[in-house]
Amino acid sequence: MKYTDTVNTKCEIEAVFAIDVLDRNRMLLVEHISTSEPLQNGGLGPQKCGILLVWVNQKRTQLGRPAVTKDVVTPKSTIQEIIDHVC
Repeated sequence: MKYTDTVNTKCEIEAVFAIDVLDRNRMLLVEHISTSEPLQNGGLGPQKCGILLVWVNQKRTQLGRPAVTKDVVTPKSTIQEIIDHVC
């Protein structure tokens, strides 16, 4: 199992940091949180997921990958799913 404080690639760290900025309940890069946790556990609702979706698609564009649709980043999405979409 992976944890947010043990991610080690630059891409994974950036993805966790992006979620961390929006997470109002935890400090993901410091606390030992499983990457299987859904975004809603950190207080990310539809509006914050929309903000995260914009960031995810910007990163995907930089990597030459197609954008993902809005139903991919939801409060029920896990931290690992977001990492996978970006990295």
